[in-house]
Amino acid sequence: MRNFLFIRIYFSFILVGLFVLFGTMSAGIYFLSQAKVGQEIKVTIESVLITLQKTQTSSRTLQTMFRSIGKRSGTKIGLWNKKGRRIALSESWALKPKKSCSDSIWLKPSKDEIGICFALQDGRWFAMSTKKDHYRGLRNQALGFFVLFFGLIGVGCYPLARSITRRLERLQKGVQDLGEGEFNRRVLVEGSDEVARLALSFNLAAEQIQELLLSQRKFLAAASHDLRTPLGRIRMAMELMQEDLPASKRVEVFSQAKSDITLLNTMIEDILLASTLQQKGQESKQTIDFRALVAAEAQHYTDDVVLTPMELMGNHRMLQRMLQNLLDNAKKYGGSDITVELHDQVLVVSDRGPGVALEFQEKIFSPFFRPPEQREKNDGGVGLGLSLVRDIAHMHGATLKYEDREGGGASFVVDFSSRRKK
Repeated sequence: MRNFLFIRIYFSFILVGLFVLFGTMSAGIYFLSQAKVGQEIKVTIESVLITLQKTQTSSRTLQTMFRSIGKRSGTKIGLWNKKGRRIALSESWALKPKKSCSDSIWLKPSKDEIGICFALQDGRWFAMSTKKDHYRGLRNQALGFFVLFFGLIGVGCYPLARSITRRLERLQKGVQDLGEGEFNRRVLVEGSDEVARLALSFNLAAEQIQELLLSQRKFLAAASHDLRTPLGRIRMAMELMQEDLPASKRVEVFSQAKSDITLLNTMIEDILLASTLQQKGQESKQTIDFRALVAAEAQHYTDDVVLTPMELMGNHRMLQRMLQNLLDNAKKYGGSDITVELHDQVLVVSDRGPGVALEFQEKIFSPFFRPPEQREKNDGGVGLGLSLVRDIAHMHGATLKYEDREGGGASFVVDFSSRRKK
């Protein structure tokens, strides 16, 4: 899995950590180098003074030398004896070495100066100091460097952060528009990271919602159209019953109205069942002996039954309805010559009816679809039987297809074997 967004954020944190580490190490190295420089100054000055001592340099000569060095470098230099009395100074300096010098080579902190002070091997004291302004420029340069450095980091990180948030804002707007009823709303998919996959998932979900709503609209339109037929006949029957009809005609009208009410009730039950099947996960499932269930239903229609053992996880009521619809369909169009086979997780229900024309072999599984010849016969069907069979099969991970039966007739094949491949 390519987690580009995670990698980018992860490396951003790594870079920030490295920058912090770099700054910390730089500060540490700076202070360590200061101590090292101070130590080197001490060794150098001490060796110089020892050399001067060996040549019996006078205090006046040292005074002249200190003043010359101090004037060039902008520092104060002083030398005191063991008792703290002045030997040579580059300029006036009220420093008391024994009081002002601590265990460190650095002078005790002062408001305006920074320097070093230490005892020589012969017991004399040496000190050197300079104004803090001399280091303030370096400090300001370092501060400016870090400000510029972190400014560049901020500028560099902005496009990355903005590219992520911009896509998230578009996605949020798309979700809002979808919630307000714009079901054709899609968002632009950029890149291949988690945000891009989230946008792609949103588009797929929006497309599924749009298709579901369109399917429901078509379903309701077809249902309302087919419901009008029996309702119209029932209303006509009620009007005829109010007239003075012969007894035989009245019985005929009453019988037709009763059939229409039965048909209307069946249609309503099928519509409710189809609506239930659209709500995935709403039906409880259990282990079912499918061979026993097929045998129990098939015995009311035919003796030509060949079954092998099979168990599956499913809803008993739904599977029973699937079998009843297949067998009712076979009996209605194929008479009594019906065969039922169950082998290798494949159920086949066959009849010797007229079969289905090639151009209608896919359409017969659509809700409320009936071939023209069946609509002309007005055989009481509503076109939901095979649609329900397909939905129940899909609910149980199976596929449904039509095949021409060898020797004439139709076969409907429910294949559960695809469940093993998931």
